[in-house]
Amino acid sequence: MTSVYFLDRVVPTLPEAISNDLCSLKEWEERACLAVCLVFDKHGNKRGTPSCAMMRTAAKLGYEEAQAAIVSTHDLQRRDCPLLLQERMGAVGVLLYYLAAGNLALSLTAGTCTQGDADRLWGGLLSLLLFAAALVFILRATHPIPAAMALLPLLPLLGWATLFTVRFLAGYWWWNATACDVLEGTHGHFADGREHIFALLWAVLTIVAWSGIVIISLRCLRERMVTLE
Repeated sequence: MTSVYFLDRVVPTLPEAISNDLCSLKEWEERACLAVCLVFDKHGNKRGTPSCAMMRTAAKLGYEEAQAAIVSTHDLQRRDCPLLLQERMGAVGVLLYYLAAGNLALSLTAGTCTQGDADRLWGGLLSLLLFAAALVFILRATHPIPAAMALLPLLPLLGWATLFTVRFLAGYWWWNATACDVLEGTHGHFADGREHIFALLWAVLTIVAWSGIVIISLRCLRERMVTLE
């Protein structure tokens, strides 16, 4: 303590040149100090020794001013955090799309049909959930054009999966084909017994997957029209 504060005056405890200058925490001026970093180990033992350092005071504030600065800083952080998250929405949506598409490819290619067992088509359920989650993020993306460009490489894979879905629906409803007939591209496989469930799952999956592509394309078109105006 360099000074004693009374209601009507301040009494220095050191010579004025020290208390009001050299040891006074003036704004943006460096002052020598002793600093210590206290570290506690898992047993609660304190470790840390003081060291000489230089510090700089950012502002000289009263109690009310300091409290107002703390509150405004917290408010600014709360305002910036949602904006930062919103800027990342498009990237998260693209990442989820790639994960969903990768799982889609595995569902159609990994494994073989044995005795009509088409369990690998259940992989479409995970892809459906991933596409649905990606759709939510893409709807909130602040920069749709980069997101749309990042999704372009997935179009051939989505087209291939869509072709499978169309073949599956047409084969099941009109030609009584089994799931394994469509997966293997040959006839004569045993029926899985859950073809109607797989058909519905993959139809919904295809609709949701292309919905995200259509939505991001429309958002890009709207942004482009606004830019031209």
